[in-house]
Amino acid sequence: MVYSDYPETVRQYMDEIDRTCGTDDESFVKSCKLIQDYAGRNSDDHLFGFVYFYLAKNAYLQNDIGDLFKYCVIGMEYQEKCAQWEYMALSYNLLGITSANQGNSLFAIDYYINGRKVCEEHGLDMDAFVISMNIGNLYMRVESYDQAEEFFQESLEIISSRTDEADYNAHLATIYVNLAICAMNKQNIRIADEYLNYILQRLYRQLPPLSKINVKCFQAMLYYAQGKKELGDILIDEVTKDTRNFSLILEMYDDFYNYASFLLDVDREDAFLHMMDLLSHLVNDTQINYINRQFLSLVIKYYKKIGNQEAYLNVCAEHFEVMSRMEKEDNYVVASVINVRASLEDTRRHSAQVEIENEELQKKSETDALTGLPNRFSLNKYAESIFQHCYVNKTPLAVEILDIDYFKQFNDNYGHQAGDMCIKTVADILAGLVDDFGVYVARYGGDEFIILYHDKTESDVLYIASELKRRMTDKKLKHEYSLAVPYVTVSQGICYAVPSMKNKIWDYLYSADKILYNVKKRSRNDFGMGEVELMEH
Repeated sequence: MVYSDYPETVRQYMDEIDRTCGTDDESFVKSCKLIQDYAGRNSDDHLFGFVYFYLAKNAYLQNDIGDLFKYCVIGMEYQEKCAQWEYMALSYNLLGITSANQGNSLFAIDYYINGRKVCEEHGLDMDAFVISMNIGNLYMRVESYDQAEEFFQESLEIISSRTDEADYNAHLATIYVNLAICAMNKQNIRIADEYLNYILQRLYRQLPPLSKINVKCFQAMLYYAQGKKELGDILIDEVTKDTRNFSLILEMYDDFYNYASFLLDVDREDAFLHMMDLLSHLVNDTQINYINRQFLSLVIKYYKKIGNQEAYLNVCAEHFEVMSRMEKEDNYVVASVINVRASLEDTRRHSAQVEIENEELQKKSETDALTGLPNRFSLNKYAESIFQHCYVNKTPLAVEILDIDYFKQFNDNYGHQAGDMCIKTVADILAGLVDDFGVYVARYGGDEFIILYHDKTESDVLYIASELKRRMTDKKLKHEYSLAVPYVTVSQGICYAVPSMKNKIWDYLYSADKILYNVKKRSRNDFGMGEVELMEH
């Protein structure tokens, strides 16, 4: 999906959807409706895949299970059809998290594994990292510590080569804490201690506050397991102090729930009640029945321990009501799982049949009829794959957008047939660059072309751009209506950078388009190069 293909108004709506997702903002609903209307008028399945993913994500953030499953089912059909693999993987992840939060571990693991398979097949390393972490957490929740360790180790392998990630240290600390918890629960106290020491010596100083609190929680638990009660109590007091006026996030629920359970077991009721107060706000805000049931189970355990029979019976009744709601919820989730599976299987069968019938047609559709160059359809596929190649190998990628200077004046005065010949002449010169320098060239539409340079230095790219300018100049194709020089020239905008996790291929196209605009404001028959910037939200 090439973002810059769309009109400015559509791009603004897409930005607004991304910015307001999860806020229950009126502008989110309005922008989604406008994108859906535009996609419907233009039969644009890529836009449908985009908007339904965000509708599903919004439903997840608003804890609307019904809409989450509904939008995922609709969106994943479009995503499968249009090869929007990142949205597909993230949709599986949302379904996995939601199923896990409802206590449906079997459904959750099925979604996660399907999502991880998409990531592996299409080189989505950081999405694979997130899903592997979620699978590890799921196994840890059901006390399958050997399996949890396998997925945490897999996550460690992925993130270890991503030292430029903004949250690199926090990710590492989370993995090592989880590995240490697994080791401690398997009675491998020495190994758990080694993991903790690695965190304290190598990572702790660079960690954000929330990650430091998580480390302290585990450290207190480990000290108690080692018989170092006094040191453990110091850490417990520090955590209580650190979490005053603290808002707990859903992603940390399991960690803090387990920590609260530990506090009750070691008779630190003061710290336990503080932690339960934090958890209660999250339980009330999310209204997720599974974590509400977990929370109430811990409250029941507390009242039984202190001998408050009346409070104990009242909470038991509340616990029963939550369990009843969960039974109804389970039926809905099971039906939704079946619906997701059936819809995707139908889409895959249909896609396979269409692929067989249209294989020859597809080959033709990837070539521009006028110039013989790859067209935009071919460009979309190649650009995504070469972006992933450069991202994985940490090598430079340059994206150039170029157009013919004052082409409208050429076309209007010499006629459309001459205009077509002009475009073909430029295409022939660009084809020569493919042969001589190994770049990728495609016709973008009208008099616009795209050049993709990969694994080339900045000086290489600048040389090739200047060579294109020279070859166009040497051609001396007459254009007496040009306001630059009396022959056909081109203007070039080039975006050059090593891809990072924050970037997408459309960021490059967006940046190249802006650079081209600035070049043409300054002069024509010229080129400019700049860095990639994220599209404005």
